Amino acid sequence: MIGPRTLIARDVVMVVKQGYLRIGANSSIGSQTTLSAVSGSEIGSHAIIAGHYYLGGGRYKTELGAGPMVEQGHKTKGPVILGNDVWVGAGVRVLDGVVVGDGAILGAGAVVTKDVPSNAIV
Repeated sequence: MIGPRTLIARDVVMVVKQGYLRIGANSSIGSQTTLSAVSGSEIGSHAIIAGHYYLGGGRYKTELGAGPMVEQGHKTKGPVILGNDVWVGAGVRVLDGVVVGDGAILGAGAVVTKDVPSNAIV
């Protein structure tokens, strides 16, 4: 689901292997962004996301001797959730299982592996 008045810039890739992808109203998704939803991804309303952003993930299982990794399936820590009125700088990576609270700012180039409280700057 993509909310009304949301801008999706050119060269944005949206991949939903499992789960869901939701983007709220009045948001802006910058060019060359990848939104990958293995177990689910949400972007709240009024979010501003600069280009070259990567959301989501999950990873292939890598058990030795269990056959090709590509056939072992995926594992994930859960959905990625960005709250409302979040500002995400260029080149940010937010990995699976992370919740970013309302009003948070993620500075350019950040790699976010843990939850971010509302109104925090990372």
